[in-house]
Amino acid sequence: MADLICYIISILHNDILRHITVSSVDSVSFRLRLVSSVGNLALKGLVAKMVKAGLSPKTINTYSQVVKSVVASAVNEEGEQLYPRRWNHEFCDMPVVDKRKQKTPCPTSEVMTGIIATTKGYKQMYLAFEGGGGFRAGEAIGIEIDKHISADFRTIKVRQKVRRGKLEHFLKTDAGRRDVDLCSALAEMLKAYVGGRTAGFLFQNKNGNFPSQTNLLRRGLHPALKKPGQPKAGLHSLRRFRLTWLRKNRVPGDLERFWMGHENETVGDDYSKLKDDVAFRLEQAEKVGLGFEIPKTTDVVRIVRKNEVAVETESAAQGYESRGEKWSGRKDLNLRPPGPEPGALARLRYAPTVRQFTTAIAHRPHNLGGSVCGPSQLPAVTCTEFASKKKPPGKLTSPGGCGLTFC
Repeated sequence: MADLICYIISILHNDILRHITVSSVDSVSFRLRLVSSVGNLALKGLVAKMVKAGLSPKTINTYSQVVKSVVASAVNEEGEQLYPRRWNHEFCDMPVVDKRKQKTPCPTSEVMTGIIATTKGYKQMYLAFEGGGGFRAGEAIGIEIDKHISADFRTIKVRQKVRRGKLEHFLKTDAGRRDVDLCSALAEMLKAYVGGRTAGFLFQNKNGNFPSQTNLLRRGLHPALKKPGQPKAGLHSLRRFRLTWLRKNRVPGDLERFWMGHENETVGDDYSKLKDDVAFRLEQAEKVGLGFEIPKTTDVVRIVRKNEVAVETESAAQGYESRGEKWSGRKDLNLRPPGPEPGALARLRYAPTVRQFTTAIAHRPHNLGGSVCGPSQLPAVTCTEFASKKKPPGKLTSPGGCGLTFC
């Protein structure tokens, strides 16, 4: 059980491994002690190591809570804790979290407009979706087209989430199960992004897997913030922007908490049934808007899965052959155009010669049968005969002659 503490810390928060090595944990005897011996003194040693490593007070409190949860999870057959503890934060030198000093970045409307204008493709759609809907990062990735998006693309049902690349059919809290309404501008952008798809997850990579939140952050949001000189921020900053914008536009408190997935605060919130009035919700969503501008021409190219490409290629080949045309055999979607007609290249090749032939015969006399003759005495030669290298009737010693008729 003592090893389980280190295991859970490493699984839930990989960042701690960057600052606290296994030897550091061993130094406070976490790996050698039983759960029964893990108390305030052991926790104090762990807190000292994390403070020395430079972790923030909020992070230290979060990691310490994992240790407390492991100790509290040991229960007997009656369901009672085997090792009840009265944790003394003052004795453990637990740092106090000052919310005024916490890093809670929130972009402005101008910055959000720049973020959407800078990014492209699915990253642009994801960031606009986050900022315009207030979803948590994993909630947006877990949305399925056929199950969670309404026909008019204005209502999104949040029923599941993706965490560490795995789909989880539960949410952070019970209040997270909700319906989020979008304004018409974002709905049109979402509709263009979905295209002709009728099923599958809204956001997925070419292999059909869930996109990594790290990639969305480091290749999407961070580069977009760097261009205007803004400091780095997490995906949760977009959620803060949405909540701030809702309050600026004086959205009813219970509707705000419903859209954001927060618990009710008063008895009146339980009594209110605004969340059941879909027409009112849509009206409020349209009235509030996004708080940022969407480019008129958005590059929302969706990611096509490899197996979808194979199916589309096969169907394209069948349609190509059904029209009596020969399929090129290529495995991509760029169908090879039909070849030129027989003799077309030859006519194109000899076209300049024909023009020279006409010009020369119009300006000089010609020798036919040992005597000089005029244009009226030359035999008629057609363009087809000349281009196909057929010998024209009569004998011409000059490369051209007037009196020729061309088709």
